[in-house]
Amino acid sequence: MLGRYIVTDPDICHGKPTFRGTRIMVWQVLEMVAEGKAWDSIVEEWGGAISKEAITEAVYLASKSFVQHADDDPIVEEVRRERDQHAARFNYDLKAIVADLRKQEKKSSRKFVRPTP
Repeated sequence: MLGRYIVTDPDICHGKPTFRGTRIMVWQVLEMVAEGKAWDSIVEEWGGAISKEAITEAVYLASKSFVQHADDDPIVEEVRRERDQHAARFNYDLKAIVADLRKQEKKSSRKFVRPTP
């Protein structure tokens, strides 16, 4: 069980997440949400077999999965490591870090630091 409305069962849809009591796979509904369909329309299209609360849970679990996956991304980890090493060279002094980035920016003719809006 993944949530109140979403379950996995190896005997149903090859273990893919489905909405409890149905064979409606979560990815099918998430695609409809991504296409911009109104949630009321999605519920109607599935004949009321799922609710807006079930869709909410699907979106919530998908967002958690996305964030977790992003946190486990080796590229993200490498960027964080490099950023921390750069900050450590300046004893985490923000003014010194920004000054160094501006210096690098001038050398490369590329924008590194932009003022906040």
